[in-house]
Amino acid sequence: MSNLPDDVLIEVLSRLPVKSLLRFKCACKQWLSLISDPGFALLQYKRTARNSPPKILLSKRSLYSKDSPLRSFDCSTTSLHDQRALTRLHFPFIRPDSMVRFIGSCHGLICLALDNYREIFIWNPSTGAYTKLPADPDATYDYDIVKYGFGYDSSTNGYKVMFYFQEIDHKREDNLQDDNSRCIDIQGIVFTAKTNSWKKVEHSFGSIHCCCEARNLQGRPMGTLVNESLHWLTNNQCEFGMFGITAFDLATDKFSRVPKPDFDYAHQAMGLGVVGGRLCLLALGANVELWVMKEYGVKCSWQKHYCLGISISADDYGNWAALILSQCC
Repeated sequence: MSNLPDDVLIEVLSRLPVKSLLRFKCACKQWLSLISDPGFALLQYKRTARNSPPKILLSKRSLYSKDSPLRSFDCSTTSLHDQRALTRLHFPFIRPDSMVRFIGSCHGLICLALDNYREIFIWNPSTGAYTKLPADPDATYDYDIVKYGFGYDSSTNGYKVMFYFQEIDHKREDNLQDDNSRCIDIQGIVFTAKTNSWKKVEHSFGSIHCCCEARNLQGRPMGTLVNESLHWLTNNQCEFGMFGITAFDLATDKFSRVPKPDFDYAHQAMGLGVVGGRLCLLALGANVELWVMKEYGVKCSWQKHYCLGISISADDYGNWAALILSQCC
């Protein structure tokens, strides 16, 4: 096969599973170069994902590595009680005393942050390969992270990591009596893998870009990736108790509002997710409701898929995360 042109080799090799490709890297320099190319990795993922059952990562939202409560669940199993379907995952780059935070997952890759976001990694659990991101030269680490996310931008053929945080002004804190009335300096930064660098982004979050606290923002801090945009539930400062959906476009590095479904918001907890590549909203309280946006950005396309007459505690909902890792690893 050494005489075959690269385009033919790519067609053949991109249909093989990851474990086979890891062995074939040692075949020759030509194959090593092809298989190591980021574009090939994305092509291989998309092709094999169609015909393979997904694997899901179950984990605590924040955890110490020494506890290692991480499991990869093989969805091809016929029984949820089959212990052979659960695989313990170990991070090759984490120290025993490190605290880990999941930033997001995309195309079978996982982004994690260690020790108050001082170290950030992109990790491929299928191959064990990982990349440590360079530190932001302007970071002071004297801030509270509000929102974050990880995703892919097809316009640049690269991955991005985004953080949205509030800087802690200790001098102003000492002079303010009403903690809830503080006007916090909100900042946004994004890392682009293509340029291997960080940059600041426009931080207009609508009505919540000032006079807000991290604890007042609704939903999970990890962004939900749909349509090459990260999404979060955020509160509405103009209407007490109301929420909105805010999106960050990975191609333009701009924020925008996404219309929300019309339903009774009196739920203990809400969270965003993805169903069939579409944005969905899960509402938990007296009932469990799943809403799916059939056409992205169109308010009237929200549809309620089901409503279960069961109650789930907000505490139980908030402690665990389920991430689709890959459909081919």
